[in-house]
Amino acid sequence: MYYIIRIILVPVVYAIIVFALVKSKKLVFFGKKRNPELYKKMHTDKRFKRGVYITYIFLIVLFVAIAFLSKYPYEGYFMTFDSINDSLAYKNISTENIDTYDYGDCVFVVDNSEYKIYSLTKINGQYKLVDFNSEDNKFIQPVEKGNMGTTEPRIAKYNKETNKTFYYFGITGKEKPEDGTVTLDGNEMKYCRNAKSKHFIQSLSWDYRIYSFLDNAAPKSELTVDSGTCRVVLVNRSQNFFWKAEEDKSIYFEQYAD
Repeated sequence: MYYIIRIILVPVVYAIIVFALVKSKKLVFFGKKRNPELYKKMHTDKRFKRGVYITYIFLIVLFVAIAFLSKYPYEGYFMTFDSINDSLAYKNISTENIDTYDYGDCVFVVDNSEYKIYSLTKINGQYKLVDFNSEDNKFIQPVEKGNMGTTEPRIAKYNKETNKTFYYFGITGKEKPEDGTVTLDGNEMKYCRNAKSKHFIQSLSWDYRIYSFLDNAAPKSELTVDSGTCRVVLVNRSQNFFWKAEEDKSIYFEQYAD
């Protein structure tokens, strides 16, 4: 439905605006024979001429505004859904291989097929439009040390309405620690599942574990993950687009001795 509205409704409105522009242009600028009185008024009455140009400007601004709205999820301001699946279905998002993480006033949905994370705000038991007023943050590991440290996904989904950030990271290295403790800036992360990297050469794939953490704050620009076998500093690429690694690589990675 989300895309149907934009594929059908928006072109119809465009067509109406274009028709109005062309029709008025023919009447006023090229209508000397068809409508001589209007043509004469356009060239003699300054007030009328100014009104015509204001109308043109209004139609052009409306045209641009609709182009913006065709991509902007304005339904998020007034539309709610009875279930998570209904909200996902509205935007044609598959629900076949997903995990949901419910935190009361918001829900984060992980698509395990593509490692995409969606955010939904809850209001009075209803779910708002998926990914409305939220943003993705992707973290990078500046230094790679074999198969130790972190791997994709390194994602943080920020729900602006509830000021909650859901971190979802892949951890590589040795087997899961006996105590199961992996920390993010000193906070214990929750073990989610085991996963296997996607590589077109099967022998080059590797196993890893996925951990999550919910923070009641906006995404950080830099954070430290301690996987039990090493300590890794991750950088938020979304906030530091022009970031460059420091020459001293040791500040980003530390492997613990056995």
